[in-house]
Amino acid sequence: MTERKFSVLAELANDLASPKVLPALFTGAINGTLLVLISVSFAAMIFSGDMAGFATRGAGLTLFGTGVMGVAVLLLSGIKCNVAITQDAPTATLVAATPIAATLLQHSGEAAFMTLTAILFLSSLVTGIAYLLIGRYQLANLFRFVPFPVVGGFLAGSGCLLIHGGIGVICGLTPTLGNLHLFLSPEMLWKGVPGLVFALLLFILMQRYPHYLFLPMALVAGVAGYYSAFALSGRPLEAFRKSGLLISGVPDGGLWPVFSFDSLAAIHWELVFRHTPLALTVALISTLGMLLNTSGIEVAAAEDIDLNREFKTLGAANLVAGLGGSLPGYSALSLTMLGVKTGAVTRLCGVVSTTMVCSVLFIGGWLLTWFPTPLLGSLLVLLGLFFFWDWLVLTVTKMPFLDYLLILFITLTIVWKGFLPGVAVGMAASLMIFVFRFSRVSPIHAVFDLRQRHSRKQRSVPDRHLLAMEGESALGFELTGYLFFGSASAFVEQVRGRLADPVRLLFLDFRRVTGFDISADNNFQRLLQITAKAGIHTFLSHCPPALEQSLCRQGEGLLAWPAKDLESALERGGRTAAGQSPRASRPGWRRPAQRPFRCRRRRNDAAPGAAGMVRIAGGKGLRLWPDPLLRPG
Repeated sequence: MTERKFSVLAELANDLASPKVLPALFTGAINGTLLVLISVSFAAMIFSGDMAGFATRGAGLTLFGTGVMGVAVLLLSGIKCNVAITQDAPTATLVAATPIAATLLQHSGEAAFMTLTAILFLSSLVTGIAYLLIGRYQLANLFRFVPFPVVGGFLAGSGCLLIHGGIGVICGLTPTLGNLHLFLSPEMLWKGVPGLVFALLLFILMQRYPHYLFLPMALVAGVAGYYSAFALSGRPLEAFRKSGLLISGVPDGGLWPVFSFDSLAAIHWELVFRHTPLALTVALISTLGMLLNTSGIEVAAAEDIDLNREFKTLGAANLVAGLGGSLPGYSALSLTMLGVKTGAVTRLCGVVSTTMVCSVLFIGGWLLTWFPTPLLGSLLVLLGLFFFWDWLVLTVTKMPFLDYLLILFITLTIVWKGFLPGVAVGMAASLMIFVFRFSRVSPIHAVFDLRQRHSRKQRSVPDRHLLAMEGESALGFELTGYLFFGSASAFVEQVRGRLADPVRLLFLDFRRVTGFDISADNNFQRLLQITAKAGIHTFLSHCPPALEQSLCRQGEGLLAWPAKDLESALERGGRTAAGQSPRASRPGWRRPAQRPFRCRRRRNDAAPGAAGMVRIAGGKGLRLWPDPLLRPG
């Protein structure tokens, strides 16, 4: 840990002497402002209704958690500009605990507040333990099987929601289908049009001139423009603050400590432990959110991220944050990508943003109230436009049509129903597309008959002539890959179509098969039933033991024989084609009864007078051959 701290300090020292300083300061300041506002809004969501009187103390809890996570990712994360925060998905789930805690208000307000705080602690504790277990046992690698179109759809959907949320911040009203007419009023146009135009111009110019100083200069110009407009209007600044053009709602004084050790006695622990299922649900939702956000950062930033390291870092952060009564949290996709897009890929962003959060927590946030609110919304819209452009516009020509349709479908589902339904639908659709595509991959490595391929056994001239004549009545397949319900079913139908020709023998070689599922087992049993009804002898070489045992249990009455290898199968098939018995005890999927082992004695020079005695050469006196067909020569 000490070495890690010194390496971070050395990295920060190098960045301070680089051109990253200016964009890092501006990006960190923007992120810090957003972190404070988001944390305060989450506290208002949890401490609402009858508990609204505790919203200010609740803001201290969420700001403490955000500050702890900021320090953790600053020191331990592998993503240099990583930003972590208490998140909305766990918050929306934990809102269900508020009415239950409010029932304690009739006894004691402190008991209600501390009990709800303990429920938040339990949720963060369970989430932190889950993160640490995932990171400790390297389970995060299992989550890398998320299909690329699902991640692309998640990023595109995030972009659309960022644009939607940014418009709500600019105008002070979240757009819905029912209130669209309100956005045409003069007041809304006065508040919304400058912010949207600012975001659109920034997006166009940053696409053309991607310099790291462009965004800081644009923000300075934007702040100057708003205050110039305020001055020209002749109205006092408080009037603009009341109308939502300046930030409000930030605590003026310090918020920590929120509670004392004496307050712990007011907690109703039986009520807390009744919310254990809720805490487990929050941990599951937080794990999915952590996975999606970190994977999205990895793809969007084109970086190779150690997911296990990130889980361990934020697992420890959630444990510490939970001790202060905070909500669970994880990496923020949008705020992290703001550093990437502005060229501020440095831990200086985290230093600035975390310092601002801690300043508001311990001192107060009066300085933030001078920043124009529409500019914050403009930055959210700008980031949403980047996501939208990268994943819904540029991918049209870069991705297969079906994959692009999947990204578009996931995006629309996220906009309509939210992240979790969108990702779930995307995973299901990806699985269906995978099955469809993989089932079109032929499991056939090679096709042959007895004219093209036959055993090495020496045969008489009449038998060789007969094999040449009857060889075309044999059909052989060398199979390859993994056999599952899609490919096995398609193969059975293909063989069924070939059986329309006069086929007497069928060879199936499984040497290159890597595995199969139960549906493939059923399909091969169906194939053997078809060939048995047609009087076709089937020979299976290198048959997987599990498949062979299954057919032994279920396949009585089948004209099929297993063989050790393809050579043995070809020899048996050649004997059958020549009019001889395939050497089976009776038709049906049963291994032929083992006849006594044929043995060949090897005599070496025996001593005089030792007639009738066999001397064992090399320690072995018998060479056992379970079948004469396998004996060399």
